[in-house]
Amino acid sequence: MIIIFCFALNFTGIVEALGPITNPPSPPDGYIITSPDGHVQIGVSKHYGGAIVYYKDDRIPDGTVANGNMIDYSNGGTLFTTPIWTLPPNISEQNFCYENQKKDGVCPGSLPFNNPTQGGYGGDGWAGNPNPTAVSISNNEIYVVYRGVNYNYAYNPVKPLAETNRHEWQTDFWGEIRIYFHPVLTDVGVVETKIVYCRDMSISCRDKWIVTQDNQLNTLFTPGSNHPSPEFYGPYGRVAYRSTTGNYKITGFNQSSGTCSDNAENWVAMLQKDANAGIGISVQNYEPLNTSVGNCCGSSMWLVPFINAIQPKIENFERFNVTKVYCKDVGVCGAEDTLPRYKFGPGGWYKFRTYVTTGNIDQIRSKLLSAHGAEGYFDAADCNTFGGWAKDIFNTSNNLSVKIRFEDESNESNYVEKFYTANKPRGDLISLGICPTCAFSELTPSDVKNKFPGKKIKVYAYAISTQGSHVKLGNSPMTFGPCTTDQTPPSTTISCNDASCLTSWYAANVKITLTCADSGGSGCSKTYYCVDQSNSCSPSTEYSSPFYVTSEGTNYVRYYSNDNAGNSEGVKNKTVNIDKTLPVVSVSITPDLQSVNVIASVSCSDDRSGCNESAYVLKIFENKTNSCPSDHASYDLPSPHKFSGRSWVCGAARDFAGNVNFSALVEFKNGDVNDDGKVDISDLTLVALNFGKTSGFDPVVDIVQNGEIDIYDVVFVASRFA
Repeated sequence: MIIIFCFALNFTGIVEALGPITNPPSPPDGYIITSPDGHVQIGVSKHYGGAIVYYKDDRIPDGTVANGNMIDYSNGGTLFTTPIWTLPPNISEQNFCYENQKKDGVCPGSLPFNNPTQGGYGGDGWAGNPNPTAVSISNNEIYVVYRGVNYNYAYNPVKPLAETNRHEWQTDFWGEIRIYFHPVLTDVGVVETKIVYCRDMSISCRDKWIVTQDNQLNTLFTPGSNHPSPEFYGPYGRVAYRSTTGNYKITGFNQSSGTCSDNAENWVAMLQKDANAGIGISVQNYEPLNTSVGNCCGSSMWLVPFINAIQPKIENFERFNVTKVYCKDVGVCGAEDTLPRYKFGPGGWYKFRTYVTTGNIDQIRSKLLSAHGAEGYFDAADCNTFGGWAKDIFNTSNNLSVKIRFEDESNESNYVEKFYTANKPRGDLISLGICPTCAFSELTPSDVKNKFPGKKIKVYAYAISTQGSHVKLGNSPMTFGPCTTDQTPPSTTISCNDASCLTSWYAANVKITLTCADSGGSGCSKTYYCVDQSNSCSPSTEYSSPFYVTSEGTNYVRYYSNDNAGNSEGVKNKTVNIDKTLPVVSVSITPDLQSVNVIASVSCSDDRSGCNESAYVLKIFENKTNSCPSDHASYDLPSPHKFSGRSWVCGAARDFAGNVNFSALVEFKNGDVNDDGKVDISDLTLVALNFGKTSGFDPVVDIVQNGEIDIYDVVFVASRFA
């Protein structure tokens, strides 16, 4: 049953208007906003709950009494009344239908729910809304807050709507409306609607939930020539949309458009009887619950022509504390009742955005399809990855945010929302000219899989336009799972220069390779690392390829990995010692006091890895040479080593990192201080002249190289007299 038809029929006789349809509302009853180009005006009325009662485009001629106003507000035909229909369970209120409609004394289709004070709901009340309604205007935008009026199915309360029967007509549904012009398509009207249950958390509803039978988003009644009151005659009477054949489908005057089941696009228009010009609407993310109904619909065969969007899938909209249920699960209706309902908890709400525009049929279609600001497609989703694309209709180089909503398929109130950016290039999108960088491809978050263990996961994808619209992507939602949960962290191993890391020292930069494994789990996600010399840093650099440790000294590589299930291993560390500096090598020669020999010894210092004493070696030349060789293999004598006679001595040493260095050449004269080819009294005299000195002497007379001229030097020379 499509309640809107009952709604239209039952109240066509009520005419309670503010005045001629040609007059736009004015303060304090209402306000008007004008499009930036000056052609379109939109007006609202407090008397009708802040609903739109005036919509005029001065470019569209109209010779009737309507004089250009496209809205008939005499019969509940105000734009965007957003009625919500509920049927209470108690017998007294179930009697609110016509006697000839009752079955076994009870109105058929009555929907039991938890809050019997609520009935059918109309935002405008179409006979006037006595609830306080706030309407304000700022910066060419209109803001409305209203409380809904109760008009139950096939029933309206005793009039007048007064304080004495307020319990009959005042509901706990509220509307919050923002009306403005599109920031890009400046003659397109935008109506943002938020419907809230128990907004004020009053005693009548704060502890009660409510189930709705029907949620009618928008109804636009236009002035037609069959109106019962000549005051509201107008030129409209044909419904138009784009059918599945790719062609326009336009119903003739006073013909039914049926259920619009072949409406292929999310828009519908009401045209004048004699011209393809008029007004159209498109509701963002709108899909009907009943698949036999098209995206939007309308009819011209009633006394007042209308277009509408009814019985939506509220799960497509932004929402809070509103869940899909079935009558048999929440009430006493039979199992044959399979139409989904929606259960509102206190404070529950949903939001939707409606675009309205005028012009000829081509202009209406083009502007309404573009007004949403974004489009895209949800390609795939499973336990491992998901992806698709989303582009800005007005600027394809602009990267949009994407909202992904993961729900427990069996309990949609249990959900997780994540946000990503569609900014990746994809070959097919580029070659088709769709966009340069508008794809997204992500890993399915581990916290999502862990939140729904053993459950199927329904996932919705929305592109967020630069105008703030949440546009549901094509092929959304998708369902996958259940996903295997993984509670075991991954394990990361480290290698140095493609081998096991040494505990000793390296003499050059060290290549570090980190390898993550998650055997039988959800798979490795990311690895992080850091390097310091205090073993205290927090790994924060994401690992992507091998890197090098280059600093000399003791380094610590600290690292860990996490997996796709969100498990993280503890931080590990590996010590990497690097010494790239050559040791300092020298040779000393001292007398052997037990013989005429001398002893040559290698000395070494190294501030990093230290000198390896087992690698000290000497090379002694009996004939004069000018420098020490750099061929370590040619050093053939151990250190220390005894020898005699005039010689030229070299030493070599290696540190524990393997760095090799060589000493300076040391000449040993064997007592021939004055270098005349023999050791005699003249050499002894030179030593004696410096006897006792610890400085200021020629190093050649310090024969035993102990830093002073003493008896050892004298004895050394004297013992070698020729």
